[in-house]
Amino acid sequence: MFLSSINWFRGIAIIFVVMGHVHLTTFAGMEYNYDFMSNGTFFFVLIAGFLFHYLKEKFQYTDYIRKKFKFVVLPYLFVLIPGVLLAIYYYVNGLTWFKADEIPEVQNLVYYVFYLITHGGTVIGPLWFIPMICIFFVVSPVIKMIMESRYFGLITTVFFLFTLTSDRPELPELSFIYWLGVYLLGGYLSANYSVIQTHSKKILVVSTLALIVWSFIETSLVSHSDILKLIKTFVFMSLFCIIEDKNIELKVFDVLAKYSFGIFFLHGYILQAFQRAVVPIAGANFLVWAATVISCIVIPILIVKLWSTHLSARKRIFSTRYFFGV
Repeated sequence: MFLSSINWFRGIAIIFVVMGHVHLTTFAGMEYNYDFMSNGTFFFVLIAGFLFHYLKEKFQYTDYIRKKFKFVVLPYLFVLIPGVLLAIYYYVNGLTWFKADEIPEVQNLVYYVFYLITHGGTVIGPLWFIPMICIFFVVSPVIKMIMESRYFGLITTVFFLFTLTSDRPELPELSFIYWLGVYLLGGYLSANYSVIQTHSKKILVVSTLALIVWSFIETSLVSHSDILKLIKTFVFMSLFCIIEDKNIELKVFDVLAKYSFGIFFLHGYILQAFQRAVVPIAGANFLVWAATVISCIVIPILIVKLWSTHLSARKRIFSTRYFFGV
């Protein structure tokens, strides 16, 4: 059964992903609670775990990997190519790539390119996510085994506590370990989603109050941001369950969810363009920040729509799913 509530959650998650990359702190005279508006990765990973568990009865490893390669890896490579070519130009000409501090000093061009491709965040920041999530794809049979285990709740608790008490790493393999607890938590929420649906009103009240209280708490014992996102997860899930139960349609979030992968893959380029072309001219202020966030969402949707209209409609090989994951 299609869950509109989770689809809407995915739609709002991509907004948090974009806002997390458009740092308000880079704009003069502005302060905000970065934890409150950022870390959309938490939502993305949790939703991925939720959907993996929700659809696990249909899981067939070979078919699963084939689809992930076609609709995640291929779009990643396509979107990454322009940035890699530009980085190679910088490398060959002895120039300094703007993310050079994240790349090991190497004399071998082949290894340099290999590193860029396997660490996409060194090319375009948001693309760090794909090499990490690919590890989840590869070990999916093990994850399925955990989700079907009688110790699923215990294992989820252990890994999620590790996430809450650890510093967020940079490398894909370490990021996989860090985010595994959130992915499993998404699966655990899927396994118990009927409870959230049944008690959605009570959960909404309690989680909203908890959100207000936690926003004023400062602690170094656990990740403040991840706890905040956990509380927001219950706020959004319960709220959307209530709306879904009333048969109300949230078309804006449906659109955002539909194009979420396109927004994810392309917004890094839009952000770089604004930071280099708009900010130096228009200055650093709230209007520029708002325009950047909106553009990082709207422009990718328009690009995918235009691609779909003029290329995908003519030849199946140009399907937007192969190029933008949509």
